[in-house]
Amino acid sequence: MKQTIFLIVFIFSVSVAKSQNPIINWQQVLGGSSTENEGFSCRTSDGGYAIIGKTQSTDGDVTFNHGLSDVWVVRLNQYGTVMWQHSYGGSLQESGYSIKQTSDGGFIVASSSYSDDGDITAHYGDEDFWILKINSNGLIQWQKNYGGSEKDQPYDIAIATDGGYLIVGDTKSNDYNVSGNHGYSDFWAIKLSSNGALEWQKCYGGTSWDRANSITNTSDGGYLIAGMTWSNNGDVSGNHGVIPFGDAWLLKIDNAGNIQWQKCRGGSDDDEARDVEQTPDGGYIVAGYTHSNDDDVSGHHGEGDVWVFKTNSTGDILWQKCLGGTERDGWYEGYDLEQSIYGGYIIAAMTKSNDFDVIGNHGSEDEWIVALGENGELKWQYCFGGTGEDRVFAIHQLPNGNYIVSGISNSVNGDLSENHGSWDYWIFEFKESAFIRGKCYVDYNQNGIEDSTDVPFNNLMVVSSGNGFSFSSQPDSAGRYYNFSDTGNVETTLTNLEYYTSTPVVGYSQLPSYNQEDTVDFALIPIPGITDMSITGIPLGPARLNSDVDYRLIVSNNGTDTVNGKVFLVFHPNLEFTGASFPYDTLILDTLMWSFQNLKPLHYLDIDVTFLVPVFMFEIGDTLTFDVWVDPDSIDVNLPDNSAPIFHVITGAIDPNNKITAEAPLLPLDFVLEGNSLTYIINFQNTGTDTAFKVIVKDTLDNSLDGNSFKMVQSSHNYDLSIDSLHYITWTFNNILLPDSNTNEELSHGFICFKIKPQSFTGTTILNNASIYFDYNLPVITNTCSTQFYVQTVAGNATSLESALQIFPNPSHEIFFISYPDYYTYRVVDVLGNEMIHGNSQYQTNIACSDWIAGIYFVIVQSGGLPVIRKIFID
Repeated sequence: MKQTIFLIVFIFSVSVAKSQNPIINWQQVLGGSSTENEGFSCRTSDGGYAIIGKTQSTDGDVTFNHGLSDVWVVRLNQYGTVMWQHSYGGSLQESGYSIKQTSDGGFIVASSSYSDDGDITAHYGDEDFWILKINSNGLIQWQKNYGGSEKDQPYDIAIATDGGYLIVGDTKSNDYNVSGNHGYSDFWAIKLSSNGALEWQKCYGGTSWDRANSITNTSDGGYLIAGMTWSNNGDVSGNHGVIPFGDAWLLKIDNAGNIQWQKCRGGSDDDEARDVEQTPDGGYIVAGYTHSNDDDVSGHHGEGDVWVFKTNSTGDILWQKCLGGTERDGWYEGYDLEQSIYGGYIIAAMTKSNDFDVIGNHGSEDEWIVALGENGELKWQYCFGGTGEDRVFAIHQLPNGNYIVSGISNSVNGDLSENHGSWDYWIFEFKESAFIRGKCYVDYNQNGIEDSTDVPFNNLMVVSSGNGFSFSSQPDSAGRYYNFSDTGNVETTLTNLEYYTSTPVVGYSQLPSYNQEDTVDFALIPIPGITDMSITGIPLGPARLNSDVDYRLIVSNNGTDTVNGKVFLVFHPNLEFTGASFPYDTLILDTLMWSFQNLKPLHYLDIDVTFLVPVFMFEIGDTLTFDVWVDPDSIDVNLPDNSAPIFHVITGAIDPNNKITAEAPLLPLDFVLEGNSLTYIINFQNTGTDTAFKVIVKDTLDNSLDGNSFKMVQSSHNYDLSIDSLHYITWTFNNILLPDSNTNEELSHGFICFKIKPQSFTGTTILNNASIYFDYNLPVITNTCSTQFYVQTVAGNATSLESALQIFPNPSHEIFFISYPDYYTYRVVDVLGNEMIHGNSQYQTNIACSDWIAGIYFVIVQSGGLPVIRKIFID
């Protein structure tokens, strides 16, 4: 099966703040002759958008209004065409603040209400949380009010793992639905079931003003809430400011609302967190506003700055960045951030400045979009708007690299196409960059023209570079590449070009402005007579007792000569061979052999092999071991990749979305020094209730992996692939149409396989996981795959460790002990390599395991020599 590969690698050697504005692909100005406000938005599973805010209009795009102002939701398709719009409310004032799509294709809406009529059936006093569930056509399925007799206002929604909802905002009440208020105004979090039943509520804060602005799901099943606090008592400690100034407040809670930790971040003036997301390393990226220039804040430009900071998993700041100019920037409520598909972060805020970081302001207030690198370095910035006031509330990056921005505007010129009157919703799509595109093909007749007998070539990298920038990509299966570029004189060359010469050697382009492009094709001439075969073996599913398990051998001809040869597989002697997709020549004891003929250059052969795992010969936690190799008839110029191992752990019931390696979890350091590659497999399955139209898999490489050596092996479905900074990998499966497991279990699975080399490093363990997105749902985080390296020694303490090490009781229920009469280090991992605990000790260590899932675990102990691995059963 041939896969479509489109790899874009962005490597920035300097930070460039661009002043030229990109092209707006499309825009919509929506509203009536009165005021529309807010303009928050979410993406939808069909690639479209939903916008929420409030409207006071009864004309133009608004067909109905219940009173003073209504919640107004507008549904757009991916091209910006309005599909439907609805107003919700009563005779008084309602406002919409957050919208998220639900698994049934409808939406959950967080809004506030003053009314008790129209669409609203209850009211507690002053302003309430008003939560609506609407279907895919905007019709109300249920709506409920929550609050007390004072002002209660929601700001954000998180969809819980059980299908319910967590809504956060602030409350001044302490009656009806609200209890536990600490003072003037508290963070208020309410947990709802999928049908709106109130399951629990919590107030967080102190005796002063506390407001929750944003909430994000965390990988441990809990939540992080971000906002502001003026308090320094109750739940709040460490505030840097003095009333009337406060801090950004980060509050980590578990899935029952219990506080796990809290951190105040800021300086002596006013600081606030407006949006937060968890990052792949388990930390957080926070965007907000600052007026300070001390304590946690440095680099302040003027009256007020956009403030972005990155934390670790417990809220400690790793880096921070002030963005702006001498005027007030970022002060208005609208804010959004996204983690870029190219690595780094995209920030959406407002600006009144036109100096320092801000270039190209159109007038009073502009929507300001900023791209930061992974360490906070400014990559580029753009101002959008007219001479009036323009405010942004949301930004979304599309898989093709374009951006969707939503907000409000009262401008009638500049970037705006129209205005209906006063403030309108404004949503638009833009892209930035110049481009180099072309094809790479094998020019067999050496005429410099792609003929019908020529074939595409994609086993290389195409690099476009200029003054201070370099962008790289790998061609797809048709040989096509597409490089982003900066402006100016650009040189395009080929790297990793083994066994071929190219014409031209260098392609020259001149791109005077953004959104221009040039075409550079490369004709490749093979150096004849080179044999270079490789083989990879991967499991195609979990190994379970008394069940069949499939393995795939991928035999590739990477050279320039047609090859004959043999493929060998040595399997675990207790397995029962049941069949293969390619007829084998011999089966002698535990060794299979296949012959192949006339495998052409750039072609490969797949051999799928099936074995039964007998229940009476194995138990859960055992490892199935295989060796595979390819033996060509001619002399191979690159022998290390002619052989490969497969290590496969037998499991019970496991999460089908996981990450594994084909190699053993414990390897000698010589594996690195000899230049071998690790083989990673990411498995995914649609366990939802409907077909998945798009699957995105993201992988942040461990720093001990060499991004330059990344090589795709195979995947189950066609995909696009992007890599940023040789560190952040994204696979996008567009229109995958992956059925849910209830409808078709066999076809609900997919996989990705790639190779990458570990590099010399100080530590001895490589940790790696992946995030899997089904349509636009929250990501499924895989297990953390662990590979440990050890230094081989002739002598050492391995023998004495083996004989003296004691682990007891085994099986264990609540606690077990590691005992050895010397200093040692220890790690405990489950059968998938997830680390449960690690540490060092002397003599005896007690390990609490009462909250571990019953099953097999591995205890790895090392004391100056080879490690010793023991198996323990937790019941």
